[in-house]
Amino acid sequence: ALFLTSPETATEELAKELADLPSDLQDQLLTLCCHDRASPEMRADMERAADSERTLKLLEVFAVNSVATPRGGSGLYLRCSRANHSCRPNGF
Repeated sequence: ALFLTSPETATEELAKELADLPSDLQDQLLTLCCHDRASPEMRADMERAADSERTLKLLEVFAVNSVATPRGGSGLYLRCSRANHSCRPNGF
């Protein structure tokens, strides 16, 4: 995993952890797909937690691309995030 969180990680903690990553790793994360489909509450939470536009973008990337891990946290995997997928599959 490129980045892992525990189930107890609050948005503020996640924002700090993402902001503290080396800039080259942040740059890799920022190449991932990011579309704004967050609920108004989630968006407001991310905006409160982010100390910069870059951190806000990192939070958005995490929200779109992270997957649940077996121990209840979330993981962000650079290669897996590049796979085409649909949250609303329409194929048989």
